[in-house]
Amino acid sequence: MPAAREVRHVILGTAGHIDHGKTTLVERLTGTWADRLPEEQARGMTIDLGYAAFPLADGTEVGLLDVPGHESFVHTMVAGASVMDLALLVVAADDGPMLQTHEHVQILDVLGVTRLVVALTKIDLVDSDTADLAEAEVRELVDSTGMSGAPVVRVSSATGEGIDELKRVLLETLPRVAERKDDGRVFRMPVLRGFLVPGRGAVVTGVPISGRVVEGDRVEILPPHWTGRVRGIQVHGSDAKEATVGHRAALALSDIDVVELKRGMVVVGAGVLEPARRLVVEARVLPDAKNPLEHGHRVRLHVGASRVIAQVHLPARKPIAPGATGLVELVPMTPVVALPGDRFVLRTENASSTVGGGVVIDLPDRPLPKRREGLIERIAARVPRLGRPESLVHDVLAAAGEGGLDVAGIAARTGLRPASLPGLLASLGAKGKAFSIGRGDRWCETEAFERVLARVEESVKKLHEKDPGVAAWPLATVRAAHARLEPAVLEAALGALVERDRLDRTADGGIRHAEHSDELPARDRVLCEGIQALLARGAGQPPDEDELSAGTGASLPDVKRALRLLASRGRVFRSAEHWFDGPWVEDAKRRLAEFAAQHGGFTPSDARSLLDTTRKWIIPFLEALDKSGFSRRQGEKRIVKGA
Repeated sequence: MPAAREVRHVILGTAGHIDHGKTTLVERLTGTWADRLPEEQARGMTIDLGYAAFPLADGTEVGLLDVPGHESFVHTMVAGASVMDLALLVVAADDGPMLQTHEHVQILDVLGVTRLVVALTKIDLVDSDTADLAEAEVRELVDSTGMSGAPVVRVSSATGEGIDELKRVLLETLPRVAERKDDGRVFRMPVLRGFLVPGRGAVVTGVPISGRVVEGDRVEILPPHWTGRVRGIQVHGSDAKEATVGHRAALALSDIDVVELKRGMVVVGAGVLEPARRLVVEARVLPDAKNPLEHGHRVRLHVGASRVIAQVHLPARKPIAPGATGLVELVPMTPVVALPGDRFVLRTENASSTVGGGVVIDLPDRPLPKRREGLIERIAARVPRLGRPESLVHDVLAAAGEGGLDVAGIAARTGLRPASLPGLLASLGAKGKAFSIGRGDRWCETEAFERVLARVEESVKKLHEKDPGVAAWPLATVRAAHARLEPAVLEAALGALVERDRLDRTADGGIRHAEHSDELPARDRVLCEGIQALLARGAGQPPDEDELSAGTGASLPDVKRALRLLASRGRVFRSAEHWFDGPWVEDAKRRLAEFAAQHGGFTPSDARSLLDTTRKWIIPFLEALDKSGFSRRQGEKRIVKGA
């Protein structure tokens, strides 16, 4: 028996002016009345997205979204249009294209809808000349957009005239829609409705716009961060095990208070996404917009199912004229759930007209730099790559700059499922486009990491220039010079520079440039030699800093500086407040190691006798040796590591 063919689901969205007969046409096509709420039936108009469906001859399930036509409800159309495979524009022959018709066509265009069929309704009410005029007007309107050449079918929902022809055109057009592929992103479904079902609990409906969800998955409601579990799924009105992009889905959720659910919230896979406080977008201002889009303007942003007021920031500070496209930063008054590649619509703050729309490019955590040559062009160049996961990850890492991103940050900024990231990052690493930091949980874009290397190397050079006498600088000093850089990134940069023989690490962890001379500067050489001679003479009972000052005739600050220079070259050894001659320390370590090998370790008393010193010096000296890794305590004795 042949295996059952998997049903393909597509979404057909309807748009057009109120009272042009969209919902009546849907009933003719499907036998389903899409208006669901008593208020909708009473007012004779669609308030919310209605659900209806019909099958194609090949078994494809066509889900129809009856999109509202009234101007004040345009934001609802964005939620539906964002997942449309095909749009059905309804225009009444007795009216022709109206104001809302123009606005809906513009919104479909900026939302990236390219496939359109026009239903010219109510042809039973007009003569052929009137119908011809209406068709010419609607063709002129549509041909000015990316939906140019859309077929126009004349129909009457009242008499049934043209309905079969409309179905034929739809059936011809829909099979050309490409099969949906898993985009690798986390599940997202804007909430369209939330209600209580006896026996099932809280139920939310909507159309997933990315990813997939299965029974038992943990999900999160954003922005409030409520978490729950999927107890049941319906797709197109039938029980199902999973829901994916384009399905008209209903999810039964546990641990969610249905009373608090509302439009604008989004059901997402738990623990990955965060609502965005800043969006970098490519925006196109409509050709017939009344005004240009200017820096500082407030607009109404529609993205997914959200409708919020947002502040417009223009990196170039130049207004975007009607008909033009430009880079825009949008700062919503309340965070929104959006990802790169999402389409959006901008309307005036008072919602009186549509300004434009476009595509989300990035979700940065800080404003774009005001002046950086080529920045706008580089960001705009990312738009064609937004649908390619590997390119998306690379571009997000490049935008993150020198600090890079951890895997969780990459997932949040791209929406890609965390499980898909290791393979993508490994591929970028193999191509030399990204660099793994530490254990691989943080990554930098290669060019950004090379900038870090250049800056770190230059900073060490400048430290040497500032004081050539210091052979190697403490790691803390180098860190202080790069306080704003992620510590893990700095450590990786130091390691890479050492591997490339640009920097050296000393035994005590100091950092020096590979080209820096180890010779003491002439002005320090005499004092350093005098100090080392006094320390060598003192052996296991060396003079302190005051005695060194008196013995050399140098000031105490000069003595301290000379000791630091000697220490950076390994020529003296510090223990607490005491300094020992380097060669004497090496000889002492040799004797202690030999003694420990013969006696299974040594006590402080053994060391004091062996090194001809006193308790004043031996206790801090042995503690310093422990700290250096030479020895460690074991009961009353110390043993030499590796002996």
